[in-house]
Amino acid sequence: MEDFTVCQHCGAEIRAEVRFCRHCGSSDSDGWSEDTEYEEEEFDYESYVSENFDNGKLTTSLSLHWKVVTLVLLSIFLLGFLFF
Repeated sequence: MEDFTVCQHCGAEIRAEVRFCRHCGSSDSDGWSEDTEYEEEEFDYESYVSENFDNGKLTTSLSLHWKVVTLVLLSIFLLGFLFF
């Protein structure tokens, strides 16, 4: 059975005998070592999103052009369904 440890840089679970983390690339030569203590930071996702992506208005991924095309096609389908 393999022993696992936690990468002191990114927190990923890695095998105990490896000398570098395959997730973040951290190794003994660049600051990570078995003696380093890992501290998990609290991350506020809602705050991050509002600070970096919220510009105050709601946007949709569909342009007006595609909305009109969708409405026309749905209308044709419904009219065809009702009359044929």
